[in-house]
Amino acid sequence: MGGRGSGGSRSGGSIGKNYNVNSRSFTDTVKDEMANLTDAELKKAITNTRNAMNRATANLVYEQNKLRKMNDEFRNVKMSDSDYESKSKALDKQIAKVSEAQSYASARTQIHYLAINERNNIREKHVANNIKSMTNGQLNSYYNRSYREGNKARDKAERTNNKKIREKYTKIYEEHSRNFDSANLERRNRGLDGRDW
Repeated sequence: MGGRGSGGSRSGGSIGKNYNVNSRSFTDTVKDEMANLTDAELKKAITNTRNAMNRATANLVYEQNKLRKMNDEFRNVKMSDSDYESKSKALDKQIAKVSEAQSYASARTQIHYLAINERNNIREKHVANNIKSMTNGQLNSYYNRSYREGNKARDKAERTNNKKIREKYTKIYEEHSRNFDSANLERRNRGLDGRDW
């Protein structure tokens, strides 16, 4: 995702530079890079990867249309024509360009959906019993979310006169508070406390 306006490496700028999508290491590398981004960087990476995916797809369509047009023109060329050799080479070159554009567009699409997966299916579903296995980016995301959700639950418990609702939100607050404390302890153990995440 390098290049003009890519946003740099911490926001999806250089993620998945080597785009052999058939390689397992490609997926693993992208997942690892996404997992280590902060929430703000991940949000920016999702935007950047979507833009890169759209540009790559548009380029693929452009190269395919160009190939189609060249194919149509080449049908009228005879082997005895003086420009047969040059047009044949140009057609082969365009076929290679389309293949390259397909690989690139496929990679950009996969990177974008791996970023969305990190946000929606990994960070949103982290539970307290796997704190040790979280990356620093995931841990800080969990820490921030526990704090936010705990505050929301406490506010709802304090604002209601209904005993059942108050008990429900107090219980939710206590759970998020425990998760926050666990995440905070792990952050301190890793030397992450006091950093701007």
